Amino acid sequence: MPSNKQWVLLLLTTITVSSVVYILRTEVILECYTRVYNHRSGIHTAWLHRRSATKKEPLNNANSPGRPLSDEDVDVGVGVDRDTPPERKATFSDRKSVLHVRSMSTDLKFLHHHDYQFTISTPGICNTTGSLYKTGVFLLVLVESKPDNFLDRNIYRKTWGSMHESQGEQIRTLFLLGTSQNRTADEKIEEENRKFRDIIRVEFVDTYRNLTLKTILGLRWVLRHCPSAFYVMKTDDDVIVQYPKLVDYLLDLPWWRTKYLFMGRLYEPKPPERDPRVKGYVSEQEYPGALYPAYLAGSGYVMSMDTVRVLHETSRHVPLMPMEDVYLGICANKTELVQPQKHENFTRFYMGRVYSFCLYKGLVTIHAACRECREIFWNEMYGGGSRKKLPSCPMTGMDVNTFCYYAHPKNKLYFKLGCDVIQKSWYYVI
Repeated sequence: MPSNKQWVLLLLTTITVSSVVYILRTEVILECYTRVYNHRSGIHTAWLHRRSATKKEPLNNANSPGRPLSDEDVDVGVGVDRDTPPERKATFSDRKSVLHVRSMSTDLKFLHHHDYQFTISTPGICNTTGSLYKTGVFLLVLVESKPDNFLDRNIYRKTWGSMHESQGEQIRTLFLLGTSQNRTADEKIEEENRKFRDIIRVEFVDTYRNLTLKTILGLRWVLRHCPSAFYVMKTDDDVIVQYPKLVDYLLDLPWWRTKYLFMGRLYEPKPPERDPRVKGYVSEQEYPGALYPAYLAGSGYVMSMDTVRVLHETSRHVPLMPMEDVYLGICANKTELVQPQKHENFTRFYMGRVYSFCLYKGLVTIHAACRECREIFWNEMYGGGSRKKLPSCPMTGMDVNTFCYYAHPKNKLYFKLGCDVIQKSWYYVI
């Protein structure tokens, strides 16, 4: 029969062994979790380790709130992936060679690492104040435009681009261009900028397959010259953007949704287009995955400045691919912070000549509306000044589209809502 002393020793031994087993088990679980987390974090985790290894100052910390990125931050990068090609200045032949490329070489996939010259820039445009955000503009709108789209830029300037304020908050609009292969067009652009002071031009050949490069360079310009803007929107010169409706929405957002905002018309994951005859073709070399991650339609999306920083930094480790909106979705998917958010009134449809005042009125963005439609809608909304009485609408936005899907010509609202036009153009609106 064991003595009391032996019982005590046995109990203490059991407790000690149990404690050691518990500690070892906890360590194993933590190690497994860390490996899984690192695997899922992918590039983001590696990027954070490289940033700390470089001992460079964070882009936006407590000691330097909203400071502009230096050339070293933007052009060389913070913690560049050692598996990517070394930094070098791009030659014009490099920039030109991507013009008709379908399958990009490794070097071309990282063209956004190079130092591009902004041959036209308007940095002083952000030196302003607003009622909410005192140190800069509330909404900076980057409108991507082809060099020879003079008419579309002028329509945008006369309509929504003419708005510089909403609810006391400052709005600024800039047109983002690459270079043209037409010397006369480039000279006209320089004259255009001398008149309007609203153009950013980057030294690369402006083509459809270069839209991703164009967008990343636009974000680079923002981080250099307008880092205090509260929100940044990217859109196109054939899109109607209702600035007052957008500002109202952004001002009403709860604070916890604003820090890493990335908002627009959401596409769920879908397979890439593999048919070379289609405009959106992407080869397996350019994107080997079976599905794109969720992304926002390129016709218009809004980002907070923190989102701009995160996407720009993450892009340094993601090879270029032709679909600009998909590319930013891929970058967002690589982070733990930024997730695409859906907004029903950002449209992705090609409106063409479909026009309905009530349909347009409820939307924040209207994509690819005809030039006449853009001017007509602006004149109906604002042509008579602030005292103008707007046409009455029993419903607006996509509710109009849904109504017209079922409406019969005998319905009293059929022609008032423009169902006769909408029903003839389901390809564009549905």
